[in-house]
Amino acid sequence: MAGTTLGIIGHGTLGKQVATLARAFGMQTLIAEHSGARSLRAGRTAFEEVLARSQVLVILCPLNPSTRNLIGAAELARMRPDALLINCARGGIVDEAALAGALLRGELGGAGVDVLSQEPPTQGNPLLDLALPNLILTPHMAFASVQSIETLAERLIGNLEAFVAGQPRHLVTVA
Repeated sequence: MAGTTLGIIGHGTLGKQVATLARAFGMQTLIAEHSGARSLRAGRTAFEEVLARSQVLVILCPLNPSTRNLIGAAELARMRPDALLINCARGGIVDEAALAGALLRGELGGAGVDVLSQEPPTQGNPLLDLALPNLILTPHMAFASVQSIETLAERLIGNLEAFVAGQPRHLVTVA
């Protein structure tokens, strides 16, 4: 992995952690600026440049109107033909039909997908019909490890105990 260029779309908590791990392995990291941005924030690289230079592109951004189908046929065509696309964000960010087409035509090195546009998946999803050695589909359940469930339970119990004690925490406010 050392010397490989990793592009990261989405630089929140997960994106920052992935960048830290990648750098520890000697990877060059490129943090993508928002698609269509007129200027670059410090430490960011133009979206199109990240697509073109990344040997591995990982998507970790939220799904919203500006990220729906963020990666479509045009974006896939800008990527290196040996690049790997990893989507661990949300279904709907990658156009699944465009991804399936790029993989079938050999225009992309491979893809790893943990999320689909509809979950649970339905018949007719173009990625489910592929039997390619360079496509890995996993169920969107990375948080389902025993350790993660134990952590979730501990936090839930702590929040309930704090609420009962009159000291609520982790409050969500609506503006």
